[in-house]
Amino acid sequence: FYSLFGGRAEEGEDPLTTAKRELLEESGMTSDNWELYKTYQPLHKIDWGIYTYIAKDCKKVAELKLDAGEEIEVKEYSFEEFINIVLSDKYWGNELILDILRMKDKGKLKEFKDKLLK
Repeated sequence: FYSLFGGRAEEGEDPLTTAKRELLEESGMTSDNWELYKTYQPLHKIDWGIYTYIAKDCKKVAELKLDAGEEIEVKEYSFEEFINIVLSDKYWGNELILDILRMKDKGKLKEFKDKLLK
């Protein structure tokens, strides 16, 4: 399946620190240019925030440092390929799927592309 880089926060870790650590562990990349894209709260009875960040100007600085059981292959795609993957049956992450469908329906995919690539 396909997904974005991510994972769970460690004890006392704030969301941005978690995102930076997970990006480094799962891709070997770092960035000094982060933007919070959106916070999702998928469950109403449990405090379970999902923080989605956009990291720009990423640089490869290390090898992957995967947790037990993780099998990650980093791939690069065009924006159009990314959208097709997110909307396919092979993508894991319902929150972003709904956002992409809403943007597509409202003709706002170009704005999202500009946010990611500029």
